[in-house]
Amino acid sequence: MTDLALCVDGLMERATRLLDRFCRQPSVSAEGVGISEMAELLAQEMRGLDIDTAVHTTPGAPVVVGCVPGGGTQTLLFYNHYDVQPADPLDEWVTPPFEPRIRDGRLYARGATDNKGNIVSRLMALEALRAAGPLPLTVKFLVEGEEETGSAHLPAWAAAHTALLAADACVWEDTFRDEPDVATITLGNKGMCYVEIECDTASVDFHSSYAGIYPNAAWRLLEALATLRGPDGRVAVEGFYGDVRPHTDEDRALLAKLPPIDMAGRRRTFGLSHVPYPDGRDARRAHLTEPTSNLAGFEAGYHGAGSKTVVPRRAVAKVDFRLVPDQDPQRVLDGIKAHLGRRGYDDLRVTLLSGAPPSKTPPGHLSRTMEAAALAVYERPAQVEPWGTGSTPNWIASEVLGVPTAATGVGIAGSNTHGPNESLGLEDLRKGIRYMAEIMRRF
Repeated sequence: MTDLALCVDGLMERATRLLDRFCRQPSVSAEGVGISEMAELLAQEMRGLDIDTAVHTTPGAPVVVGCVPGGGTQTLLFYNHYDVQPADPLDEWVTPPFEPRIRDGRLYARGATDNKGNIVSRLMALEALRAAGPLPLTVKFLVEGEEETGSAHLPAWAAAHTALLAADACVWEDTFRDEPDVATITLGNKGMCYVEIECDTASVDFHSSYAGIYPNAAWRLLEALATLRGPDGRVAVEGFYGDVRPHTDEDRALLAKLPPIDMAGRRRTFGLSHVPYPDGRDARRAHLTEPTSNLAGFEAGYHGAGSKTVVPRRAVAKVDFRLVPDQDPQRVLDGIKAHLGRRGYDDLRVTLLSGAPPSKTPPGHLSRTMEAAALAVYERPAQVEPWGTGSTPNWIASEVLGVPTAATGVGIAGSNTHGPNESLGLEDLRKGIRYMAEIMRRF
């Protein structure tokens, strides 16, 4: 067998060009921009790599599925998504978000890490593995285009195509490493209950001289939102924590091995005004295992230049709740509505924008394979987390497809995913390609 590392090195120029091409194609699911074009581009490139590829239509974004039969009895499924977050705020980008630029060994573009760099790492890993010798397993790819907006149509589509996606395990899209040469492996994901809460108090805005006698939608909504969360940051909705699954001894053992988060360093790096968990071990535990509430956005009244004295008639808030096993997004939604109703806010409209249950896979063959592959590439033990902190729908693999699922990838914590100047280090890409190839080879 040809040396796998040499095969990867020989593919780096091609991998960089492919990442550039993918990032030049906008694919913003929240805005419906470039989605079908990106699906077709991805399918075209996959076919060019001799991957048997099909584009499947759904009521939403197309799903791209590929398969390469190999030797042995094992099949490994890779999940990724080709959609990206909106690029706003545009004025904070050093270079245009969909015109990739390489600076200081990093490629800057929207989607560079989340998730197009991870797609490239897996496609090129397959190419490297085939160049090194006979493919020792069957490899499948599932790439969707709605992950950034909640994957609304993927569960039903996957349930109708279980035979097509049949595998022995699934490697999920990515994780983000705190240290460049320490791979992160997560054995599950938090769920999501993302709601929009609307308040209307009149048919028009009023002159602010009426503030003493007319209702203000902004104040009313803010007062309602304040009841959802206590001063300690815990969710105040009755019964919210009732379904939380207790930690197992296995969970506690994994948590004990994890390093503390350098909260002082993060305060300096990100200019954080304060942190609720200054102790790094408490911060690590809370980040991984505790459900959260987050006020993601608020809109009301006038917020242009200068002043405009109005009593707002309408206010809208977007609030996301990250969930842990065994919380259910529908039960959380019902609890929010009941909580507001009991406090006299039954005039507010609460709409579920996206919901996904949490998921969890116990350690096993897949995670041990990932750990061995990570040690071979990065020469340091991987960081294995009992849960992931994001809310991608990997419950589809663990629950709908019924296979063990774990996430790992090429990203690092400073990649600015979802923010301006998202980037991926080319050295991270090179090692990530070899890491993915080692996972395939060893699985």
